[in-house]
Amino acid sequence: MGESNITRDVNDGDCLCPGQLLPTEDTLRDLRDKFLSVFDVPSVLESQSLSWYYIHRDFNNADLGRAPPGPIPGNDFHATDPRIVAHLPAWGAYLQFETPSAAGEPDDAPQPKPLLAPFRHISSHPDPGPGGVAVVEHAARLVKELWPDAVMGPSRRRHVGLELTDTSAPEYHIFHWLASKQLNAEGVALCLLSRNSQGRLVCSSQSYAFTAIRDRSIEEVDATSIPAPPSGTVLHGKPFSSAQIWSFTRTQIQPLSFPVIAAILCLLSDPTKNRLGLQDPFADREVTWCLDGLHGFSRGAKPEQGPAHLSEEKSLSSVLGTSSNCWMHFHVVLHFYGVDDPWPSWAYGAKTGSGVRVDRGRFTLPIRLGHKSRSMAFIECRTWIAMRVATPYQRHNPAASPAAVGVIVGDTGHRRLYVTEQSWDERGIQSPAGAGGVALFQMVLWSVLDDWEKSWNRTFDQVEQTFQIRLDSQRDVPRLDQLLSDTTNESPRTCSKLILLLTSFRSHIDVVADSVRDTSEEWSRTYSGRYTARLERFDVDTQEALLQNWKAVLAHLEEIQTRLHRRIGASVEKLRLLREGFM
Repeated sequence: MGESNITRDVNDGDCLCPGQLLPTEDTLRDLRDKFLSVFDVPSVLESQSLSWYYIHRDFNNADLGRAPPGPIPGNDFHATDPRIVAHLPAWGAYLQFETPSAAGEPDDAPQPKPLLAPFRHISSHPDPGPGGVAVVEHAARLVKELWPDAVMGPSRRRHVGLELTDTSAPEYHIFHWLASKQLNAEGVALCLLSRNSQGRLVCSSQSYAFTAIRDRSIEEVDATSIPAPPSGTVLHGKPFSSAQIWSFTRTQIQPLSFPVIAAILCLLSDPTKNRLGLQDPFADREVTWCLDGLHGFSRGAKPEQGPAHLSEEKSLSSVLGTSSNCWMHFHVVLHFYGVDDPWPSWAYGAKTGSGVRVDRGRFTLPIRLGHKSRSMAFIECRTWIAMRVATPYQRHNPAASPAAVGVIVGDTGHRRLYVTEQSWDERGIQSPAGAGGVALFQMVLWSVLDDWEKSWNRTFDQVEQTFQIRLDSQRDVPRLDQLLSDTTNESPRTCSKLILLLTSFRSHIDVVADSVRDTSEEWSRTYSGRYTARLERFDVDTQEALLQNWKAVLAHLEEIQTRLHRRIGASVEKLRLLREGFM
């Protein structure tokens, strides 16, 4: 069984694709150090020294010498507004490390609890002193052991769909490299898009490559051939001619693995900043924004559930930013509640795993109507959409290819993106020259919102099934008599509980809708079209076209929100009628 090392097989001058970092040893080591610099503990870093600018988002008692309060230079979205202040729970995720079982323990023995470490600045840890630093140093050693190297071995997973064979393409490197790593129960998918004659980035059903969610057996891996070694990476098509959307899906019971996190950082990091020869102290701003999204996807209680005095601060459920060059960054996190179905036996039998812990709200609602009783478990599900897109900058078109790299991380499986020529026409989204990546983000957001509505409707279908059959029985006298013979008052209480449940779901729907509107408003304040003085990236006509796109997205969101509200209202009314019948 052979192996291939990307750094060794590709000449140094070719390791950086014009639009994408590749997982070379130097890149992976650099990304690991930036990941660990969140703790702000110098002993865990390769350089043993701290950067001037905090990668960590806001935290208590920040040194103003390293976190100046003004806008970040080069970030269009902070040009006039003050620096974002985040809710304190916004960076609330944990690193999780699997604890090995003691030698001689039987296979069915209870698994030891995993080691947890808060993934935030040391000053925000329960023990910010020497004891807390020791915990961080131990966690950092484990991260270094688990962080992936650049070796590309045989694929651990079966591939489905599009076969990637172009050894000079950046996606070939990353897909085969990631498929050869030890992941948790995560699936990987890739959608390739190309620009059509109308300047739109489109994909087809044949544009998808997938890995299975489970590893092959050791025997199968040993028998698997090694992918062809990567060749020198060249400009992948003409500038602005291609894009990639990567999808990572996970089971509800395992963390995001470190190879997946390294891949996401690699995909979303600015691939040109290290070649500009500029000493920009804020150069790693896009890493901060990426970690904002990672925390938004992984943390426990959402910031919206925090203390009232924090209500004016930003929850970081959406982030927009630009670098001091051609790159623009988008991050949006959405959520819904679904009925928690049991996972297959193989998922429960899988190891707990190590990585970034993913916490989800979960609750059980006991339901009793008449003489029948059951329980329904609900679990929160989230989707993180992130995208890095190239734009013209100061009248120069960068040699950026791919011109847009997107990442979608979710709890509920991969989704087909409707980014076809037909869907562009139906939605009325424009794709101005030089802003095709921004328009693509708007199209992807539209598709994800459609899936978000479908997910809520599936939940409502299952909730309605619990009381609809009872409501229908009012037309059947014998069944009605049995239903009304309940003297425990549990039935009307159940109706009240279901009404409260649906009302709370309505508030969750509104939280997501408001977050998307906030994103649109932040964009509109920055690129205001005919009234703008900001022309470094987009001319007035391009800004006007993108504003029209945002109006179309918001109009579609309004329709979705109205339909979901209407459905909740109809169910609540039925429950009130049913409750009155029990009184």
